[in-house]
Amino acid sequence: MTTDSSNQDSLLSLACCNEDDGQHRAVLIVIGNAQDNASSTCSLLGQLNKDFRTFLLESPLPPVDKVTEYSETLRRTLIKQNIKRATIFGIGSGATVAQSLAVSAPKIVRRLVLLDAAPRLAPGFLCRTVDRIERFLPLGLPLRRLRAHYDSRPTLHRIHCPTLLMLSDAAGAYETEQADFIRSRIPNCWFENLHSVYDEKRFEFSSELQEILTKFLQVPVKRPQKNLS
Repeated sequence: MTTDSSNQDSLLSLACCNEDDGQHRAVLIVIGNAQDNASSTCSLLGQLNKDFRTFLLESPLPPVDKVTEYSETLRRTLIKQNIKRATIFGIGSGATVAQSLAVSAPKIVRRLVLLDAAPRLAPGFLCRTVDRIERFLPLGLPLRRLRAHYDSRPTLHRIHCPTLLMLSDAAGAYETEQADFIRSRIPNCWFENLHSVYDEKRFEFSSELQEILTKFLQVPVKRPQKNLS
């Protein structure tokens, strides 16, 4: 990803996963992992394609030091698509970009959904080690920026939209630690553990995931509860 905004705009694109783009339906933007395949992700959405006006971000995710610039380009892309309010669903590394967009464009992000999220994009061994050290220091997180890598931790308290944070069985110890931190910092955060993300044949998201998502996306935005029960 280059730093030139015009080049970034040309790389960013949204694919509509519905045949019917009815304006009356809520808009759902899906940002997948860097390894996700666009067509397979669309098919995985299953029932959500029928209930929501669903789009998939097709562009490759940014380098670790360009997340903020990428989020601004994504904001402009949504405006060009005449999308004024949307639910952003970030998966894995895509959840880091979703957090950045929620902070930088709060008027666009109506709701936020994060699956196996971390505050940093593709954190390496050094980042994870510094994270663990900082947890035991008395002055709070983070004490300093690690190079120019994006880190959502100092800004999570600025995410005021309803947020659904999900943790799958595939998540490791690091993702579990980061989920605990994220849910403690976002003021209006629901949390759910998932038994399964996909169905048995991996053709669609599991009925459990789709049911949780559908229920969350139908909750009034101004409702103050922090759980789905």
